[in-house]
Amino acid sequence: MRSAGGARAKPALGLTLGLTLGLTLRLTIALASGLTGCVIPDRDAAREVLDEETGTTVTAMGSSLEFYSPRPELGLQAASFAHVGAFESNRMGVRRLMLWLSVLPGGATDQQVSTSDQPRGLTVIADGAEIQPRPAGNDARELGLGGPPLKRPAEWARDAYFDVTLDELRRVAGAASLALAVTNADGSVQRYEAWKPERASLARFIETLAREPPVR
Repeated sequence: MRSAGGARAKPALGLTLGLTLGLTLRLTIALASGLTGCVIPDRDAAREVLDEETGTTVTAMGSSLEFYSPRPELGLQAASFAHVGAFESNRMGVRRLMLWLSVLPGGATDQQVSTSDQPRGLTVIADGAEIQPRPAGNDARELGLGGPPLKRPAEWARDAYFDVTLDELRRVAGAASLALAVTNADGSVQRYEAWKPERASLARFIETLAREPPVR
């Protein structure tokens, strides 16, 4: 393009650049505003729910601790997994602090449920020292709950419940190394190592309990 005097007009680079930057800035602000309105769940935060079936208030860890145990007799890649979560039940002011254990035996499916590997005992090994929560049963309903306090790893997982103290939970949360020894119904003992060492969820749960009156 030429001007009236015949000279070639220079492209309006400044104007183009300004329009581009302005549009980019508006898009950035709009995106930031949209993200501000979104609530990102905090998976480590303790959660409290009312069990409407039993009238029990359950405060539980946001996510469970995960452990694994190699099962070479079942295959090169076979392993059993164990999930452990702390929770407190409160029914009409009567509070109970417990551990939930959910074991997923290696190679098992919902068609291969066996009572022989139903967990009966639990030993938590924290920095080499043994902590032995007291067995309380295998059925949540027997404990006044409508169901498990945390998400089970699978429908055919084997669950068990144990009474525990706040001091014992603090020892678990502060340990540099953790392992489990699970005693099954047939008397066999399976050892599990920590699969994911993060214990932020347990620490947050303990902080929540510390703000409440002592467990009776």
